[in-house]
Amino acid sequence: MSHSVDIPDLNLRGVIEKKLGKTIGDSISEEEMKLLKDLEMPETSVQNLTGLEYAKNLTRLSAGSNLISNLWPLAELVNLKWIDLWGNSIVDINPLAALNRLEGLWVQNNSIVNISVVEHLTKLKNLSLHDNNILDLAPLEGLIRLEGLEVDINSLSDLLLLKGLRSLDQLKIEIEGPLPLKCLLDKEWTGGPLRVHVRKFI
Repeated sequence: MSHSVDIPDLNLRGVIEKKLGKTIGDSISEEEMKLLKDLEMPETSVQNLTGLEYAKNLTRLSAGSNLISNLWPLAELVNLKWIDLWGNSIVDINPLAALNRLEGLWVQNNSIVNISVVEHLTKLKNLSLHDNNILDLAPLEGLIRLEGLEVDINSLSDLLLLKGLRSLDQLKIEIEGPLPLKCLLDKEWTGGPLRVHVRKFI
């Protein structure tokens, strides 16, 4: 017998009820949660993702511009391929470590400092880290499938390691002072021309 799922955040519950065609206040079972594959909930004031851990077949989550800080309910959703969590209150993305099918991760406009977890996400093709508190891009070195990267509005110093990202064709960065981009524009290491959008501060 499938048990009822506790979803304490009423805004999240409302999104799921609508997606499943449920009446407000109806019980939502674990089996019903497994029916969810694509969940769109930007700007819905969601704070708490508790209950979403039962959405075992979820492949896409769009939850930008909310109040989310705790990502642990996503930790075992290994079928996720795309996660969009821009504009939340996220500091820790370590709960995403086991999501090795991820191809797209958008966590711009948060308060993330440590991105070491992304070294495990080797299928990533698109990654947005724009406007966080990131100091070190070293965890990106092994992401050889990465095609699009946004790292502007952070506190970065060493961009040379990006030279190894051979699939990269779109890069959004921020530079202070003179523009040390020769290494990034060298076509000998890129598969083709690298399109670079630079936010330059003098």
